[in-house]
Amino acid sequence: MRDTIIAIVVTLTVIILIGLDFISQYQIQSQQDNFKCSQYVWPYSFYVGVQLNIPIFNGFKNGYKAKQSTIALQELQNAAERLNSKVLLEYRKAGRDYKEAIAKVKIQQDVLHAAESSLSFINGRYQKGMNRYQDVLDAQLIVMQAKNNYNKAAYDVYVALFEKNMALGNL
Repeated sequence: MRDTIIAIVVTLTVIILIGLDFISQYQIQSQQDNFKCSQYVWPYSFYVGVQLNIPIFNGFKNGYKAKQSTIALQELQNAAERLNSKVLLEYRKAGRDYKEAIAKVKIQQDVLHAAESSLSFINGRYQKGMNRYQDVLDAQLIVMQAKNNYNKAAYDVYVALFEKNMALGNL
């Protein structure tokens, strides 16, 4: 992005400048029609030239090219600003998602502890004959669901951390 901006700025300055070109050529040729290389004459030719370009009238093209380059530079700067704001927004969203996932893990951990204590309480009542076996099975199901929810919340933490690292460009 920065190289493109620098190239446009250089283009803006070069459009107005006078052109000066240096030309040179060195050549060795054979001037025989037979294929006896030892008898060939090998003349050398060398020339140097300078070409100067002075724009007298260019059909008002330079002004428009300069304006076009200025507009292209502004477009690139606007695109860079949009990209920066998009990256910042993505990073902030990833940070909020990560904090939310951590909070969910803590909540699911509390739910899991509550479900396990409820299961032990219902199991104790069942052993004393105060509850049905169906209640024990329901409590076990609730504990399994709580474990699954806890695992999903932990997975969400890893996904949010991955997205946060992606937003930072660490991956």
